[in-house]
Amino acid sequence: MPRLQSDRIRTGPTRLFEPASRLAGALGSLLALFAAEPADAQDVPQRIEAPSGYVESIEEPGTLGGEEDEVDAGEAQVETIEGGGDVPGVSKRQLARAEKIVVQARKREELLEETPIAVTALGEAELRESGVTRIDDIQLLVPNLIFQSDNTGAQTNVRICGVGTSTDGVAFDPGVGIYVDGVFLPRAFGSLIDVVDVQQIEVLRGPQGTLFGKNTVGGAINITTVKPRDELEAFALVRPGNFDRVDTRVTLSVPVRAGWFDEKLFTRFSFASTQTPG
Repeated sequence: MPRLQSDRIRTGPTRLFEPASRLAGALGSLLALFAAEPADAQDVPQRIEAPSGYVESIEEPGTLGGEEDEVDAGEAQVETIEGGGDVPGVSKRQLARAEKIVVQARKREELLEETPIAVTALGEAELRESGVTRIDDIQLLVPNLIFQSDNTGAQTNVRICGVGTSTDGVAFDPGVGIYVDGVFLPRAFGSLIDVVDVQQIEVLRGPQGTLFGKNTVGGAINITTVKPRDELEAFALVRPGNFDRVDTRVTLSVPVRAGWFDEKLFTRFSFASTQTPG
């Protein structure tokens, strides 16, 4: 019995510390694994490389549509529109609207987008579709523009952004100048003209004394009529109104194509009438 007890005392601690020794060995191996450097540390890639085919497609010019390709595509589309061709994804109505707006806000013809002046340009088609028959009708299309006419409807006081004159009397000069083909209308009386055969109306905001002279402290309204063209065209309008009113508009453009006058002489006739019993 004493021999057996001495065996238990001698062998017992060895069995208890066997798991601890195994755990210490595993931890030591794990630390050695993290501390050790790979054999070819320099050969380890820092980032994931793309496949060779994809890299080649990037290196080829024009495959991904860079800025130069976008510019070339835009220029090609503009040339197609100007040439009257079809553009994929663009309807004919959108092509018709993609027109260049030319204004004379600085006494010369230039594109509206290149004019450094606050200008609202109303073309012939827009005026016709909007039913504009008199100059004061454009205040519904132009922001910050107000026409204040008297009871007779023969004279008016024009204001742009609230700037103008306080009266429309004959003895006072207007604060917003109205020009018809470059001719200034000096008085408010008779400035409510009918819009007949008008090509474009430009509303210029702000003082325009440098180019248009005095009486333009609030701005200017530049009216341009249609010039004779080299194409045969005609337009007619008959519109009834209240109290037996009838408005009539007729326009005829005829180029002369005879002998020496061919492509040199153009004619245009316009007729307008307003009938009402009062």
